[in-house]
Amino acid sequence: MAKRRSVAVVGDDTDLLVLLLHHLSPRHHVIFLQTASKILNIRILQDHLAPDLTASLLFLHAVTGCDTTSRPYSIGKVMAMSKCHQLKDHASLFMKPNQTHDDVNKHGQATLEVLYNCKLGNTLDFERAARFSSKVASRSVYLPPESLPPTCDAAKYHSYRVYHQVQIWLGNHLDPTKWGWLLHKDHNVEKLKPVRMQRDAAPASLLKLVKCNCHGKCDKKTCSCRKNGLLCTLACGDCKGITCTNAAVNSEAELLDD
Repeated sequence: MAKRRSVAVVGDDTDLLVLLLHHLSPRHHVIFLQTASKILNIRILQDHLAPDLTASLLFLHAVTGCDTTSRPYSIGKVMAMSKCHQLKDHASLFMKPNQTHDDVNKHGQATLEVLYNCKLGNTLDFERAARFSSKVASRSVYLPPESLPPTCDAAKYHSYRVYHQVQIWLGNHLDPTKWGWLLHKDHNVEKLKPVRMQRDAAPASLLKLVKCNCHGKCDKKTCSCRKNGLLCTLACGDCKGITCTNAAVNSEAELLDD
């Protein structure tokens, strides 16, 4: 329709704005996006975007979280767009059809390494472990695991879903179960569920290393177990996961009291 006359699209969804910015070509008439509070001229917005950003917009939007992909913790769209020049080669691959899983994974991992400011040559797994060690050593409070870079395994499935979504926007329909989604039945209704990862987020040996030597109730922020969101265990020096307020038995009792 925009080939014949100007068009007004009514909606208030970021995905819609991104799609209009990508698909509006010079041969089209002006397209307006009318939201609840304003009217946007898509042509004018396009003219203000750098060429690298325009070409990468679908990818940058999907990789930082859209209606069907999750948002990497603390990674905002403005920050990602500011790095569009660094990411243009990776974005280019995601915009092409018929890519292999290995290439999508490789370029997806590299994208997240840039977004998380990983040191050159460091994998997400290495950077995750290094930041965990550094932050735990300098903090006296609980370290949320989501504040760390994702594992390579989680990044792989995120990359698959990003590629699947970008290709859908480009009109190439792929089998979602081959690109990071699992088909399951819920009350006889088939639904798609994201595959988060297939490997543990942390090695079991690491969890065994987390223990405390508190001489008290383990109710302070200095308790190694408590600040990492773990219960005390038999490996702990004094309480043995039995006599303190951070023991499993006390946690169960608190739940029963509630």
